[in-house]
Amino acid sequence: MPTLGKLPNLRVLELHEHAFLGNEMVCSAQGFPKLESFSLKYVDLVQLKVEERAMPCLQRLEIHGCFFLDMDPVRLRFNTILAGTQR
Repeated sequence: MPTLGKLPNLRVLELHEHAFLGNEMVCSAQGFPKLESFSLKYVDLVQLKVEERAMPCLQRLEIHGCFFLDMDPVRLRFNTILAGTQR
């Protein structure tokens, strides 16, 4: 995620099963500067940490089938409205 977060023109990121290894995903502050759409589907995450000022352009967040994820997507701090969030 640190490498992906530094891509200056990344606008859409979709991670599906086996696309991420590990229990914790961290999206660092000032990471993903132009990301508009982020999708997690059937990823075996336990925790997703989105630091303040990460993903400032995010408009759509989709979380589907991440059964072990221990977080409430509503608690994410964004200045934009997130639509399509589901587990």
